[in-house]
Amino acid sequence: MLSRQPLKKVKIECGEDQTVFDAPPPPPPAVPPQLNEDILDYLFSFLPIKEAVQVGTVSRRFKNTWHLNQMLLFGPDFARFNQKELVDVVERVFRFNRTPEIQAFCLHIDPRGIEVLINNWLGICALKRIKELELEFSQPFLLESHYLNITTLQTLKLTYCEIQMPQMLTGLKFLNILVLARLTLTENQLQTLLSNCKLLNTLDISVCFGLEVMNICVKDNNNFKTLKIAYCAGLEDLNINVPSLKSIFYRGAVIRIQFEKALPLKEAYFKFFPSRGYLLSHKVDLLVIDLYYVTVLTVTSAFIEPLAPRMRNGVYREVFFRLAKVRELQILMEGGMFCNPHDIAVFLKSCPTLETLFIDLNSYIFECGLYWKLNEKPLLDNFQYGFHRLRFVKLTGFKFAEYEIELVKVLLQKSVNLETMVFILPSDHRTLLDRPSDAIYYNQLFRSWIVSPIAKIFLYEHSNDETMAPSHQEFY
Repeated sequence: MLSRQPLKKVKIECGEDQTVFDAPPPPPPAVPPQLNEDILDYLFSFLPIKEAVQVGTVSRRFKNTWHLNQMLLFGPDFARFNQKELVDVVERVFRFNRTPEIQAFCLHIDPRGIEVLINNWLGICALKRIKELELEFSQPFLLESHYLNITTLQTLKLTYCEIQMPQMLTGLKFLNILVLARLTLTENQLQTLLSNCKLLNTLDISVCFGLEVMNICVKDNNNFKTLKIAYCAGLEDLNINVPSLKSIFYRGAVIRIQFEKALPLKEAYFKFFPSRGYLLSHKVDLLVIDLYYVTVLTVTSAFIEPLAPRMRNGVYREVFFRLAKVRELQILMEGGMFCNPHDIAVFLKSCPTLETLFIDLNSYIFECGLYWKLNEKPLLDNFQYGFHRLRFVKLTGFKFAEYEIELVKVLLQKSVNLETMVFILPSDHRTLLDRPSDAIYYNQLFRSWIVSPIAKIFLYEHSNDETMAPSHQEFY
């Protein structure tokens, strides 16, 4: 006869009545399965080398687990080591390493006097079919050509390297991510890399020299999604022919950026250097037309200023463009000299589907003189366009300055479906709120401008996790 567990009485409330039912006892807690120690060895081999060594100090059983480590990462965590100490650590790790494959090797070091050792380490990595290689040097280091012919590499990051391009590039066919920083790059080298990396997904070029014209032409690679260019001195033209491109990030001087044809881009980031004079619009006019499909956009005031209504050929007029798909816009107020609240409002008018707006005022001071008072302010006061889909606005570094308040006024009066407006005070706490009564006054003033019945206003001394953050964080 099967044994039967005694039933336990439980009480279940049903409205005002209480009914008692018989129920079986809860099952015993499950015992977690014991992992085989060989499996743990394998899992620990994918820890960064520093953590893998620490595992050995916890249990004698795993004292030498780091001998099988595949993640040889000697990056920022080893910054406190001087060169000799770091060389000794890296040399010891490679001497005892017994894994048949190395997943990743990251090295941040001064290469002077240890070039032979570095080449020995790279040779071991090549033999062990390394997949991710990151070399960041504080002084130039010659990367010999055969290290670019490693066939297993999927990620390659080089900082301050002199690239010795092989006569026949046979490696990098499986490369997904290529990052080049602080090096001299020729057009031939760039084209050789692009033509050979058939699976490239991300190209990141920063602080590189040697190119006045950069041609990114990748027509037979459907994996290429992200392009990042930053601080490339001397660069004047960026020509892009990448049909599969989804994201572009650019930071630097205002240059001509041209797409071979309109692309279904999803996100774009353009942080232009501050200008010493008025920016000619021809470098931005064509670019903004190519951003028609972008849904997440970050620009600076130096991007907005050339597109603002101005006297053109003796006629005051606007530049016609339409950012029809933008849902999120971040404006970094830096780089422009004449950008005013009316310029920003006109730019927002070209984003009919905008829902989320971030404006980082930083330490920007609106320079609005007589021209603003006579021409721009009357236009802003009679601004007819409404921001019908705008629901969230965040103003960071808000000082309660006169022209900042003008911007708030038009946003509150024209956003009929606004849900939330957030003010973040400057990090140095320099505002025009001198007395407690000032906060009460501005609170009442802002509320008098609200047209949305559900809008709420919040004021924070500093940014925090409680408020929404932009999709594009600081780039480089």
